Amino acid sequence: MFVNLFTRVWWVAVAACVLPSAASAQTADLGASSGLWQAAWRHETVLGALSSNQMFGADDGTVDPGLDPVGDIWGTDYWAYADRVTNVFNRKQLLVWKRQVDMEVTDRRVLESAG
Repeated sequence: MFVNLFTRVWWVAVAACVLPSAASAQTADLGASSGLWQAAWRHETVLGALSSNQMFGADDGTVDPGLDPVGDIWGTDYWAYADRVTNVFNRKQLLVWKRQVDMEVTDRRVLESAG
């Protein structure tokens, strides 16, 4: 019984790793379905979420003492994500953080519009 369950789980794991990555490698000229596959890959799989995290490598160890990331996003669309900006310590990180939030919001909109 365990061997049969392992075989089924193994094929699901392989499919989850291989199929979405092939879909995300498609070019943008394939239309809306490609964007939907990419959004689903980033939003619904662990590998997709990890590989699309733009914050990896953004921390170069510098601290900008004049940067107030919470004050910088006050009154903007990013304010809804203020709890996630507390780990930003320099301008480069702040810009990357904003791109990450924009990508996640766009992915959610694409997935919601697809039903």
